[in-house]
Amino acid sequence: MVDQNGTLPPLSVFGWAQDMNGCGNYRIGMPMWGLKGRGHDTVAYYGPDPSINPRTDVVVGQLMYDEHRASQFQEIATWPGRRPVLIFEIDDDVWNIHPSNEPAQVLRNRAVLSRVEESARAADAVTVTTPQLAEVLSQFNEHVYVLPNCIDLDIITRMREPNERLTIGWAGGSSHVNDFADMQSNLRSFLKKQPDVDLHFIGHDFRDAIGLPNVRWSGWSADLRDYLYSIDFDIGIAPLAPNDFNRSKSDIKILEYAALGVPAVATDFGPYAASIKHGETGFLVKHPHEWGTYLRMLVEDAQLRAELSINAKIWASERTIQGNAVRWEQVYRETIQRVHGGPRRTPAAASPTSGSLVDAALGTSGLAAALGTR
Repeated sequence: MVDQNGTLPPLSVFGWAQDMNGCGNYRIGMPMWGLKGRGHDTVAYYGPDPSINPRTDVVVGQLMYDEHRASQFQEIATWPGRRPVLIFEIDDDVWNIHPSNEPAQVLRNRAVLSRVEESARAADAVTVTTPQLAEVLSQFNEHVYVLPNCIDLDIITRMREPNERLTIGWAGGSSHVNDFADMQSNLRSFLKKQPDVDLHFIGHDFRDAIGLPNVRWSGWSADLRDYLYSIDFDIGIAPLAPNDFNRSKSDIKILEYAALGVPAVATDFGPYAASIKHGETGFLVKHPHEWGTYLRMLVEDAQLRAELSINAKIWASERTIQGNAVRWEQVYRETIQRVHGGPRRTPAAASPTSGSLVDAALGTSGLAAALGTR
């Protein structure tokens, strides 16, 4: 129901994150902040036993693979009267996790997968990051929406300080060991011939795999904004092994690089192949020897790096949360309309919670400690 001015009332949305890592930030913290910027009443929460106001319009549950949280999420569907609509959020194909992905092995369990499937079925709609993942989730819910990862406009408008030494870099966790293996020897060979070029790893420490003095490492930052600002690369690399799990992954790594004006050299596969314009915003590697070819081109040509940097930022400017939060709003309103026939006559405030409550207003930059560590 619209108000007397012909506008829809604001929504109250409770975002319930699975973790305090990058996924929690991008899939719950960021959208909740973006919706708050559009005038909605939003909360981003991490932890068990949330206190959810029954008059909340939307509850977004991320992954929900542990027994306690899954049962709490599914129970909301049984609340009498006009309950909150349930959105199940997921950004990985947990049914095809590669054996090398040690952090995710807890999900390679039939009981755990069953809880994920039951939560997806219980939801009124499912949101995912890619069309490929939407196909996977469509077997559990007929209402699946693709909402790509987005980034804060502040990151795009920030100008990075130049490095004293040209720096190639990669931000990747321990789950990417198999991805890195595909280009490890080619990267090492390239760096041996480029002693004036540094390599900077952020996240997992891959220094031993290269074994050269011009390689350094930084751990994850506890704050998403600080992490993004720690990316001091002049050239970003993004290897991705061709397997079913990676096929459904998002292009978040490329988006982060592009927002910062970092031209990428990435595997020509899956999300990277779809997001990089070869020769315009970065380079796509089809064969192993091409890692060295494209890195050498960028190292030796400052003008080429500058052109690709500008093009990448322009591409990333289409993926800001400020410009795309309306897509989340549209999905939530469409789901409310389908389930309840329209919005509430009187908007309900998002409920306070017990435990680890995080207000979705993410600080002055929009990224300050949304949900903790990456």
